[in-house]
Amino acid sequence: MFVCSLAFDRDVYTAQIYLQLLGYDVGQPDGLTGPKTRKAIEEFQSRYFQQVTGSVSKPLIISLKNRIQENLNN
Repeated sequence: MFVCSLAFDRDVYTAQIYLQLLGYDVGQPDGLTGPKTRKAIEEFQSRYFQQVTGSVSKPLIISLKNRIQENLNN
């Protein structure tokens, strides 16, 4: 069973934008942790050898931001 947050969360919105920039499907960024966002997070975490939680955290946002920066530098 998926649990969705019902309140806008700035960190979730930021993660959604970053995930979209990296090519992941989060649906329409809305600041809510729904099934598409959770799946995109899990895919990112798995691809980059992180603990797969499907949850937004400060370390996840930093990792997403760093990956975007690396892509821009290449």
